[in-house]
Amino acid sequence: MNDTQHIVVVGASSAIAHDTSRLYAKEGARFTLVGRNLQKLENCKKDLIARGAGDVKLLEQDFSKPFESQNLLGQIQKPIHTTLVAHGILGDQEKLLQCSQSRKELFQTNTMSVIEFTSELIEPMKDQGFGNIAIISSVAGDRGRQSNFFYGTSKAALTAFASGLRNYLNPFKVHVMTVNPGFVSTPMTADIEQGPLFASSKVVARDIKRGLEKRRNILYTPGFWRYIMLIIRNIPENIFKRLKL
Repeated sequence: MNDTQHIVVVGASSAIAHDTSRLYAKEGARFTLVGRNLQKLENCKKDLIARGAGDVKLLEQDFSKPFESQNLLGQIQKPIHTTLVAHGILGDQEKLLQCSQSRKELFQTNTMSVIEFTSELIEPMKDQGFGNIAIISSVAGDRGRQSNFFYGTSKAALTAFASGLRNYLNPFKVHVMTVNPGFVSTPMTADIEQGPLFASSKVVARDIKRGLEKRRNILYTPGFWRYIMLIIRNIPENIFKRLKL
């Protein structure tokens, strides 16, 4: 086995994904970066190489539309040491309430594309008998709230999928980590008023890398979200349905 880590990053130009990649670049890792904007991927590649990365391969893929996941995975060199699945969209709740196409795009991007791509990883990861898969879900998937229940539903499905995948791949020594970020200051949340609960993408990236090293099963990042969501999950439904959350 090549000692140089091969890191596959899906949604590689997102803030969390790129900051995580930077941490591995310092260790000389080689990368396969997957995303829909080739120019952004080129910029990521230059930055990672400048920080010490080895070979960086780019693959262009738009996850908002159905795609052939088997063909995409076939372009990725094996073995794969770590896969970070980090793409997604927030969506506009009011538009999602009114527009069927917006709902389809949200669930295709956030849910179906992740399940399709990650499912194609199962056999190669089983065959190699090692590796990590980190799937970015969200604290929004822990309980549906009126302000973002479409987005939360798309992430709740990922949380359930990652749980089953973790159980399935454990005998093959492949580790699956569910990442549940809270509010993160990224371009995706630029239109949201940011308060003290917001974290930087660098903090989340650091937590992801540490979580993988410690083989965490479920990572809340920053860590205080574990306790916030514990409280929210345990509010009785008769009270919860009257709350403005």
